Amino acid sequence: MSQSAVGREVALWKWALIALVIWVIGYMAFAPSLSIAQRLQTEHQYNETFLGAAATSHAEDRAAGWFKTMIVDRGLLDHSSLGGADPSFDSNKSETVRKIGMGIDAAKGWAAARVAVMWAMVYQVLTRLSVSAIWLPYLIVVLVPFVVDGWVLRRIKSASFGRSSPHAFVFGRHFVFLSPLIYLVLLVVPVPLPAFVLPALCIVCGVSLWAAIAHFAKRA
Repeated sequence: MSQSAVGREVALWKWALIALVIWVIGYMAFAPSLSIAQRLQTEHQYNETFLGAAATSHAEDRAAGWFKTMIVDRGLLDHSSLGGADPSFDSNKSETVRKIGMGIDAAKGWAAARVAVMWAMVYQVLTRLSVSAIWLPYLIVVLVPFVVDGWVLRRIKSASFGRSSPHAFVFGRHFVFLSPLIYLVLLVVPVPLPAFVLPALCIVCGVSLWAAIAHFAKRA
């Protein structure tokens, strides 16, 4: 594996993470809170259809417990809430002062909506992490046969005149290297995530890992 290829992959990781952070900040600044609530409800229906009501309920209860432990119990939710209208800008003041007060109240309303979007996104990420935890044991079961078969095939090629495909190796290596980044994107992607996406990612990752091992330089 060349150092230049690794450098390009690391640079891609860096710029993709920077773009992801900028996108998340922009999304929290402008997305309507109702859209996230509707997305969570749609995603709940997807999970219930694919996983069943019991597994979905267990995953969502676990996510709610994580949210309570990390956010609510630490007082972060209370500290992030904004107060109501400022009484110093009441109707008895001058017109100019009241207009300033209306502007401040409007800014507070916008900020409160942005805070609500932020916590809704946090809950969405926790919910998707909890659903992912359901597939974690199956991920190991899926990856082990691909790794073993790829290693056996590589050993056979190394002892014979079998040819390795550099294109398959490059594809497999790139996808394995980028799969954690793809997973991070899936955690925050602003569309309802069907429950089969994560197991499909596991299978594709297994195939990529097989290609990277089986088509590695046979004498290496």
